[in-house]
Amino acid sequence: MESAPFPEVIPGWSGKVSVEHTSAECTGSWRLLGDTAGRVIECDHCGRAYPATAENRLAAIDENYAGIYLCRLASEGAAKLPPDQR
Repeated sequence: MESAPFPEVIPGWSGKVSVEHTSAECTGSWRLLGDTAGRVIECDHCGRAYPATAENRLAAIDENYAGIYLCRLASEGAAKLPPDQR
């Protein structure tokens, strides 16, 4: 997942790390969980978890933003449909 446009200006981000859900159909969001010693990034839907390294955290944030925008676009598209097709 190379989605950060300028990885050299974001500390800890190589642009080559991705966090993957247990299935491609998962629509969950990544959450930061745990105390400082055992923090993980975990999907709130499928439960997949990764260590909360700087790169994993940035990849999760990037994916969460993409999900937010897709949700907004879907809502805008649905609002343009006739009421019986929503």
